[in-house]
Amino acid sequence: MRRFVILEHDWPVLHYDLMLEQDGVLKTWRMPGKLNTSEMVLEQLPDHRMEYLNFEGTLTGDRGSVQRIAAGQYTRLVTNETTWNITVQGSIQGTLLLRHISGNQWLLTAEC
Repeated sequence: MRRFVILEHDWPVLHYDLMLEQDGVLKTWRMPGKLNTSEMVLEQLPDHRMEYLNFEGTLTGDRGSVQRIAAGQYTRLVTNETTWNITVQGSIQGTLLLRHISGNQWLLTAEC
């Protein structure tokens, strides 16, 4: 099973980063608020280093700080360039469906 983490990040404004382990990197999306059962639009960010799975604290380069709010493992049900349908197990449990809208925008539907 692959790992996931959700980090609270306070820079440049408070938001949350959803990170999913994939091929030696963390696929990353910025969430405008905490994960809930409604739909929300996420912004895909560049891939992050695997170190963020276990990191909490102050970031270099005056980029604020991060705190882990959820972590665990996930199973891929469907993963391709436009859809991620996964089951998460850990501090949160349920199903996440990410569907590409356009550009770097993705629609997240969560059942947790």
